[in-house]
Amino acid sequence: MEFEDNREFAFCSFCGTKIMLNEKVTISRKDEIQNLLNRAYEYEEKHDYLKAKDYCNRVLDIDSTNEYARALEERLQNSGPIKNIHIQYKSALDEKFKLRITLDGFNWIEIQPNGEYQMQLPPGRHNILLAAGKKQIKQRVEVSNSRDIITVTYNSLSRFKHFVTVNY
Repeated sequence: MEFEDNREFAFCSFCGTKIMLNEKVTISRKDEIQNLLNRAYEYEEKHDYLKAKDYCNRVLDIDSTNEYARALEERLQNSGPIKNIHIQYKSALDEKFKLRITLDGFNWIEIQPNGEYQMQLPPGRHNILLAAGKKQIKQRVEVSNSRDIITVTYNSLSRFKHFVTVNY
């Protein structure tokens, strides 16, 4: 409802109920903003920059001039996410096949032989399907926190011998 300052009454636009205005009501969202900022700072400390940025944006949605959220937003832009998954493709052959990687059921990327790729995965269990030519190997990795660094190496030793190692 919208209330005009110089009126003693307001009317509900849906049902027509007359409402008497006795006092001015001020709604403060100061505590809500502080809680959101605290959560953003917690996630920043855990190096979970995506969640920290999300909470920072929630503060700015409420108060676009909040100096603490603006400072945090700038700091987060200079702090890149930690690339906690390193996938390597090692081939002893003159391999012409790229390594196709599918992450959690979604096509993800291709890597050239003897190449590598790095990215950040959120905490949780993840299924990785590694495929070179007709050879496919499924691998499950578990990220306990965003600071874990996991190396997944796909080795192609011969036409018939392929294996994956995972180092936590």
